Amino acid sequence: MPVVLDTDFTRAEGVHNFGPFNLPNQADILRLRLARQTTAQPTFWPAGVFVDFQAQVALNGSDNWQDAGGFQAEGGVRVVHGVELEFTTMTIDFAQFGLGGPSRRIRFQLTVTGGPITSHVGILLDAA
Repeated sequence: MPVVLDTDFTRAEGVHNFGPFNLPNQADILRLRLARQTTAQPTFWPAGVFVDFQAQVALNGSDNWQDAGGFQAEGGVRVVHGVELEFTTMTIDFAQFGLGGPSRRIRFQLTVTGGPITSHVGILLDAA
């Protein structure tokens, strides 16, 4: 399955749009990873910077966009069970939400508050 987006980025506070991207017919699952601040990457997504990342899907080549999932999170170093998390992740199962079928498109909206963000975003499509 293709990688939709895999890049470092810097964005100021505000609303930022990515896409739309065509979704292959066989794509059932989307995996998104947003790199967090770690001791190895101290300039990525610092504490006090908040993101709201939302995905929308249009079916059958239309411009009728439907919410497909998202997350809200604060940056900074996050430790779980003694291990620094390198990424905040999100998975969307299109079949579960009735978003399967041909001629689909997806777009993303990233809202940043509390300061600018530098990070790495990876978006991967997969089949179930």
